[in-house]
Amino acid sequence: MKNPFAASDHVVTNIDNSRSSWLIPQAILAVLTVLALCAVGFALQHEGTLSPGGSNDAVPVVSHVGPTSFVGDGPYGVGVSTEHIMSSGMDVPVEIWYPTSADNAHGTGATTALSNYLPKLLSAILPSSITNLTIPLYGFFNVPVAQGQFPIVVFSHGYGGFNVQSTFLMSHLASWGYVVAAPEHTTRDLAAVLSQLITKQALPTANGQDVTDLTSTIASLGTWNTTSSSPFYNHLDMTRIAAIGHSEGGIAAQQLAATQPNVRAYVGLAGAVDPSAPDGVSTAVPKSASLLMSGTLDKVVPTSSVVRAYDSFHAPKRFIELNNAGHLVFSNACSLASVVNLSELAHQFHVNIPASLLGITSDGCQVKAATTGQAWPVIDQAVVAEVRWAMGFDKSQAGLSGLASEFPSVIAQNTTAPNA
Repeated sequence: MKNPFAASDHVVTNIDNSRSSWLIPQAILAVLTVLALCAVGFALQHEGTLSPGGSNDAVPVVSHVGPTSFVGDGPYGVGVSTEHIMSSGMDVPVEIWYPTSADNAHGTGATTALSNYLPKLLSAILPSSITNLTIPLYGFFNVPVAQGQFPIVVFSHGYGGFNVQSTFLMSHLASWGYVVAAPEHTTRDLAAVLSQLITKQALPTANGQDVTDLTSTIASLGTWNTTSSSPFYNHLDMTRIAAIGHSEGGIAAQQLAATQPNVRAYVGLAGAVDPSAPDGVSTAVPKSASLLMSGTLDKVVPTSSVVRAYDSFHAPKRFIELNNAGHLVFSNACSLASVVNLSELAHQFHVNIPASLLGITSDGCQVKAATTGQAWPVIDQAVVAEVRWAMGFDKSQAGLSGLASEFPSVIAQNTTAPNA
């Protein structure tokens, strides 16, 4: 059972020209939401843990890979660790989810306090019923890493979000044998945006620091992998890395995949850009295999812009569009409109939000939109299947090719160019 508290973000296609208007309501909404979701489980067959493809990584081997093989949690328990790294001279928290023995997956689950992600000046005016909320991380703090070596996933959160905004996916990847590291982009996270909003200063921008945060995270993982006192000592496969990002984080992950040779897979969740477009910002085409996902209802980063990015990418690549899904479906933040009246909250805290932008804060959370219970299993399946295939753990794309038949009400498009 997963009961996530969610942060969320928005990124518009024309990042340079229209960022500030929609970030304000989204950042506030991220502070004030609680939702519940029951995880979907399916029976899986595992045949040992030695992976194919010339790797000694302890990624589970699954027989007869198909379009539901990775919907349920993998065979590993999930450990959680909060680390700190230096990035451009700044202290950056990094949340890490990692495989642990199923025997260690018991007791009190790991949580983090919402107040860790709020500026102090806001905590002083918000009611304790909000600031005292805890965010479940779907794992267990500081349990031993499972035996073996594991590939790496780095995750970039969106603008105005924070690094535990998509815990449903982070913990799921760890259960399937990945060490997932999510740095807090302190120059554009929830606390930074809210601080600037409250003090009526210009909103922060990424300015490439988010990419530096990702590369600094990878460098720190490499150091820990060779440090005998580290719990990750000799547990990390630094030659197999996946870069995943949501919204603006998708663009940061895209840039990482274009510049880092050990990145084998790139996944952009409602966030990717055609480098040749006028709004292409400073990025490039990934050198790795790519999976782009979008929702038909997304008005923040419309499907048309994601398709344009897909068209500019090299093969192998895949584009999956989720029917009746919006921008927030890739985070823990949907089903919010029925819980929070943002207009009333904005009035209560004396924050001016243009009426025309209030609807953006519920993008993808409309009554007619696909619920997280419908979409998350497909997202889990697609992301795990893509990363496994791109890293050579599965020989075919059978975990991706049959999604439309298995989930006809959720999959709107499933397009691929499999060969380079």
